[in-house]
Amino acid sequence: MEDRAPSAAGSPGAENDAAPDAQATEEEAVWGAEDELVKGLDLRRRERQVRHSAVSHRWIVRTPDSDQLAASTRWRTSWPLLKMWSVRQVQLRYRQSVLGLSWTIVQPVAIMAIYGFVLTAFLDVSGDGLPYLCMAWAGLTVWQYVGGAVQQGTVSLRNDSWIVSKVWFPREIVPLAPVLASLIDLAAAGVILFALAIVQGVGISYHAIALPVPIVVLMLWVAAACVFTGTVTVFFRDMATIVALGLRLAFIATPVMYTANLIPEQYRWVNAANPLTVVIEGVRRCVLGHTWPDWPLLAFHGTVGAVLLLLSLKYLRTVERRMIDVV
Repeated sequence: MEDRAPSAAGSPGAENDAAPDAQATEEEAVWGAEDELVKGLDLRRRERQVRHSAVSHRWIVRTPDSDQLAASTRWRTSWPLLKMWSVRQVQLRYRQSVLGLSWTIVQPVAIMAIYGFVLTAFLDVSGDGLPYLCMAWAGLTVWQYVGGAVQQGTVSLRNDSWIVSKVWFPREIVPLAPVLASLIDLAAAGVILFALAIVQGVGISYHAIALPVPIVVLMLWVAAACVFTGTVTVFFRDMATIVALGLRLAFIATPVMYTANLIPEQYRWVNAANPLTVVIEGVRRCVLGHTWPDWPLLAFHGTVGAVLLLLSLKYLRTVERRMIDVV
């Protein structure tokens, strides 16, 4: 009995010591739950901010939780700005111009008059079964688009450095704007091509519905060239001169004012490797030749052009942070 008394007396003391420990553990569990709740609410708030910034602000480039938007989101939110910038390019080109859009016709007509006279009068170049005027105009229609868009796209980021260095927006919009803006020149020259085909008795057949295919291939290559050369020009100013020289040489090497059959047989592979030749010959076949274009070649060059465009955009996004330091 004497041994049980101390044990009974000590039991309440042990219970009193364990009570504060249990209460502290319970309070810590409550505090931990509150911390988890606060963190969850904060995470949801930040997610809503990111979604709001990506949806409400159409031209945003960066978000609080990521360095860059995904490519699909970036393109979707940048499309309105690209259209606006393209319209601006057209307005600046013909602002305070006496002839305005007529320059789209005057320039190829002047080239046609000089090169056409020399080639037909002295070198006996023909249209290879087609009226020479129609054949040459089809080539000039494509070439005027290429030359104008690439030259403007090459110097676009350098010329618009006043806004590139101050405002964050997708940089690819600047070199891509001439690609869309020059479509007006292409459309105007294309209307004249159809008119010439009718006036000179060539006529228009149902094969003309395939015309958008070579045009899309052309736009892919021109867009890739504009993005790449425009980005490089920011860091290497000689690129503009190199591009101008390359365009002059390409004009001679590409069958713009003459037919592809004029190339010697052993060098015909150059025609297949040159995307401009493939596009020009595709336009001539659709509109003037009343035949389908070379689908395998168009598919090949369209695929290559799309890959080059993606690589050019990737390169631009890689170096865009350093542009403001040198632009």
